[in-house]
Amino acid sequence: MRFSRPIARVVFSNSLVIAPLNGKPTLMVRIGNENQHSMVEAEFRIMFSRDEPLLEGGDFRYFYVLKLHFDRLTVFPAALTLRHTIDDKKSAFGATVESLEASRALFIVSVVGIDPVIAASGSNAKGLHLARRPFRRTLRRNLHRAWNGGGSRVDYGRLHDTEPVS
Repeated sequence: MRFSRPIARVVFSNSLVIAPLNGKPTLMVRIGNENQHSMVEAEFRIMFSRDEPLLEGGDFRYFYVLKLHFDRLTVFPAALTLRHTIDDKKSAFGATVESLEASRALFIVSVVGIDPVIAASGSNAKGLHLARRPFRRTLRRNLHRAWNGGGSRVDYGRLHDTEPVS
């Protein structure tokens, strides 16, 4: 008998961006579900890690779980954007690209959910760095509505596209 392990076919944008949302700096990353069906009971997480100086000298690697606008969905559709409002030191408030690079900052994005077709849990994660120019950029829309009543479709080829904030 042969058993197969469920694969969460989740794709992540190549980098994170920071743009204002309701007047507050917001970290954003796009994720997409490439399965032909929605994942259910999905949980999302972004963990931020960086080296920070110790009083005794040297550095220590710290890890912070960032508070997302939402971290669970009953149904994970084709694509969505995870967002975190940058409002305290733990989430890089006041950081610059240079300070984040100097501290070897890394953002780990993860998704865990249930594949309803085989009733098994699947997960996927990816470590991401900020975009080369992350500030005042946003993720370009990649969801297209069909006007003939056919629902919507996601252009996964545009999952990574960013554009300047107007």
